[in-house]
Amino acid sequence: MRKLGRTKVAGIPDGFKELSFATNGVTLNYVVGPDNGVPLLLIPGQMESWQGYKCVLPELSKRFHIFVPDLRGHGKSTWTPGQYSYNICGNDLKCFIREVVQRPTIVAGLSSGGVLSIWLAAYAPEDILAVISEDPPIFSSVWPRIRDEKFMSNNFKVAVETLGKSRKRDIDDV
Repeated sequence: MRKLGRTKVAGIPDGFKELSFATNGVTLNYVVGPDNGVPLLLIPGQMESWQGYKCVLPELSKRFHIFVPDLRGHGKSTWTPGQYSYNICGNDLKCFIREVVQRPTIVAGLSSGGVLSIWLAAYAPEDILAVISEDPPIFSSVWPRIRDEKFMSNNFKVAVETLGKSRKRDIDDV
């Protein structure tokens, strides 16, 4: 019988590299795996770093080209006190996709990373193949409360308008 143990947080999985990317006055630390398919950008939640995905990276990298950044103020990325909005972090990720990934990607985010995945679908749809938003903290998403939550209300409006447009997107090509 195989004994399961705890995965160590230290170290980088085999086949992955830890690199950095400078944009918008910040340097983002990230790991990238071997190019084994469609790009998959994993966005950690608040107070998490790329290591939060460490246990699943080897398996996911068998089918995908994995990218996992530490968002600004997290892990080894630059700390930028007072500059941590969804728009700021979303723009960091939009630049990351365009300059590091360099092709349309599937985006999966956990918690606040899930909100950022929705942000990317709304504000960088040409760079996004699909979005997986796991447990996003969109607490004010019930009508009529959401109309008073200007940030989330606007994100939903832009996402619905953008994703509702007729455009060739075939998930079978992924």
